[in-house]
Amino acid sequence: MWTLNGTRIIATSEDTELSQIIARHNPINNGTVLQAFGYDEEIRKLVCVVVGKTDLDAIKALTTTATAVPLSSYEGPEGNYYVAKVAYNRKPIWKQTLRSDLSVYSPVFVASIELYPE
Repeated sequence: MWTLNGTRIIATSEDTELSQIIARHNPINNGTVLQAFGYDEEIRKLVCVVVGKTDLDAIKALTTTATAVPLSSYEGPEGNYYVAKVAYNRKPIWKQTLRSDLSVYSPVFVASIELYPE
């Protein structure tokens, strides 16, 4: 079980993106000129299952705090991240069995969370 600021999530996939900031200039009567302006830090994207409206609301609230929060996985602490975006949808599940500490009738959501490192 993973946690994001203490809220339990069940990660199903993780993508990482790295990019460089490059401007392309096309002067008249000349070829393309590339100008590098640095790079973006690593962007992590987690797709995860969130059980319960309370946990989903806690994750959604992290998009408005402007503070880095801890992310932990099975291997241990992953570091502190800003929660940049959260997209989610509710799954049509009659009874959930992922979290025995919650009601079997708790709603189940699949969320995509974009994280920026501190």
